Amino acid sequence: MGRQLQNRVAGHFTWVSGGSGNSDVTGVLLKALLIIPAHLGLRPCRGQARRPPNPLSNMKKTSTAEAAVQLYIQGVAKGDTAALEAAFHTDALVFGALGDQRVDIPVADMIAMLAQQPADVDGSFGATIRSLEVYGDVAVATVVEENFWGTVSFTDVFSLACFDGDWKIVNKAFTHTGGTPPAA
Repeated sequence: MGRQLQNRVAGHFTWVSGGSGNSDVTGVLLKALLIIPAHLGLRPCRGQARRPPNPLSNMKKTSTAEAAVQLYIQGVAKGDTAALEAAFHTDALVFGALGDQRVDIPVADMIAMLAQQPADVDGSFGATIRSLEVYGDVAVATVVEENFWGTVSFTDVFSLACFDGDWKIVNKAFTHTGGTPPAA
């Protein structure tokens, strides 16, 4: 059965077909990476030498896709909003489920939640980058998180893009793989 994913991006709706049956998540995310930056009006890294100087260029940039993912890991562990804001594009979206509850939210909502309830509540949280594939100025990373909130496990799939030499997570899709989340 075919599936479609609707993303709200900068006031526009974009449909990305997931194919039929068990669709290839990486393929869907790569298609999204090609569509999302155009809707955000952003130009990727390839043309940066021809662009006029960015007035924000004195701000620290995340120079690799891996560094952006590491900022995410650091940010969720301690509820570090500055690290999370540096890791994610401001218009990034988060899609997944926690148990039977869908969690499809803007990244700002995820950051606010993690500021109140960081992942590493008891010193046991751990996250591992299982894969990272870079294709020019886009990338896909898979992260496995264990002992999130002490007992919960997740697998995350991140889409990243590079804008003016700055790598940002533009989408997070996750699945809850074990454990019982804390009561809200």
